[in-house]
Amino acid sequence: MNKNSTKFAKLAIVIILIVYAVVVASTTIIKYHVEPLEAYKINSTNLVDDGSFENFNQTAGDCCNYDSNASKVYATSSNIAFEGTYSLKLYSENQCACIPKQINNWTLDHEYILNFYYKGDNPRICLWSWGLNKCVLEKTLVKESNWTYYGDIFKFPENTTGSHVAFYTDSTGELRTNYYDALEVKQITPMSVKGPFLDNEKYIIRTNPENKVNGEKLGDEEGWFVIQGKPSITLKIPYTEIIIILIIMLIVARLIFKIDKNEW
Repeated sequence: MNKNSTKFAKLAIVIILIVYAVVVASTTIIKYHVEPLEAYKINSTNLVDDGSFENFNQTAGDCCNYDSNASKVYATSSNIAFEGTYSLKLYSENQCACIPKQINNWTLDHEYILNFYYKGDNPRICLWSWGLNKCVLEKTLVKESNWTYYGDIFKFPENTTGSHVAFYTDSTGELRTNYYDALEVKQITPMSVKGPFLDNEKYIIRTNPENKVNGEKLGDEEGWFVIQGKPSITLKIPYTEIIIILIIMLIVARLIFKIDKNEW
């Protein structure tokens, strides 16, 4: 093969590799922002009265009253708040301090979101079903020193005749304190993944768990988030595509530098 043929063969390979690298990069950029797999609108009506505990006047109950003489459970409002002026301070020196918050105007044929913020020694919650007389959603949360979000989707089971959310603080003789605030139970409605999404409204979306989302993680099932406004979902860092492009660039650079000056 003469020098001209060698030169043009190398140039052809370089051009093909550059075009392929551009295609890979363009495809990655186009697909980097993706739509949700599912979307739900969150109704604006909170089905729990005074979910921010601004007018709190309840007395703590003992939800594991093994010994009524040993029960030391307390509840009060606190100015350590996530939103508004007050939060619920629920503390116990022995046994299980608990506070129920009734859920109003719900139906069996809709889905709902339960969410709130918490911090403290050993937060725990229960979504209680009257009729079934058991927790249909129960969660023991880890110790947190900063306000932390918790949310989950649920549907009331058949034969539920009433419901409340119960917050707890458990103790076996030592002082334990938890704070709860911004409790919401709201109906959710399926909607198009294309929107419209309004800036001042909240939504639930589902996407690939590996994607990055501008929202709060929802529940234990991966890939569900609560967002406000338009979703911003980006793919995980495209390591494979980046590696391919880098390899192509190295090959192109090697081919270019291997072209002998005399070939030009």
